[in-house]
Amino acid sequence: MTKKIKIKAVSVDATLIGKLKDPEVAAAYVRNCLEEKSKHRGALLLQALMDVAKARGIKNLAKGSETKRRMIYKALSEKANPSLHTLESILESLGLTLDVRPLRKAI
Repeated sequence: MTKKIKIKAVSVDATLIGKLKDPEVAAAYVRNCLEEKSKHRGALLLQALMDVAKARGIKNLAKGSETKRRMIYKALSEKANPSLHTLESILESLGLTLDVRPLRKAI
């Protein structure tokens, strides 16, 4: 007898996916995940990038390359630890970039 595998699905609101097609909304969404002050910030970032990638169409981002499509899924998976080069490549495909800002000084 074979054991059934349970898969945990995470549903992203269709309205959000539609809004993430807008580069400004996508950038704000990803930025908010980066500003999260928790130990899960990395996972939130990867999930946000996956949401944006799905909104834009991963197949479109990979430009027909099966290898690149697989790389996007693998790099943005829950347990992934993508390199800076990989993140920059994915961000560029999404029309986004990394930004560094000074921290606000406490008074």
